[in-house]
Amino acid sequence: MATLVVRAILDTKDDIFRDLELPENATLEDVHHAVVGAFGIEPGEMASFYTTNDQWDQLQEIPLVGLGGEANAFGSTEEDAPLAEMAAHPAASLLGQRGQRLLYVYDFLSLWTFFIEHVGPGKQSELTAPQVVMSYGIAPKEAPGKDFGTDEGRSARDPFDEDEEEDDDEFGFNDDEFDENSYTTEEW
Repeated sequence: MATLVVRAILDTKDDIFRDLELPENATLEDVHHAVVGAFGIEPGEMASFYTTNDQWDQLQEIPLVGLGGEANAFGSTEEDAPLAEMAAHPAASLLGQRGQRLLYVYDFLSLWTFFIEHVGPGKQSELTAPQVVMSYGIAPKEAPGKDFGTDEGRSARDPFDEDEEEDDDEFGFNDDEFDENSYTTEEW
């Protein structure tokens, strides 16, 4: 029985990752449970894997639990169509070869985000459950914060900063920019 080693890298500024050896028959649901356990995260939240390209762009979702409807088989040409739930996907089919990778998001409120990639074949032959074979870095107790940034060329406005100048009224209108003579009731 061949095994497979994948690396789960936590999306954070620090280098924190775990290498997991998976049995030949492991599913993505097994990988999900292994990552949660390896990083000491409280279990019980929803999660999804996402197929990716070489730039780690998020593509098709593979949810923990199917959300109804017909799921397309892997390889569908419809990019927004959901794939079957994690338990239906053998890990080796999506992570079994060099260059294969997935994004993994756990707990959609906290957004624990991981980069999962193929490392190579494992060394154990009688493995029945995933196990951590390498651990690097100390996992945080809470999900690392995300910086979603702002639109290009615009800075974020703090709605609670009373010192920040704001000419708009409570409805978003600016009296300095309103010209009452430019509109007539016939135009409405």
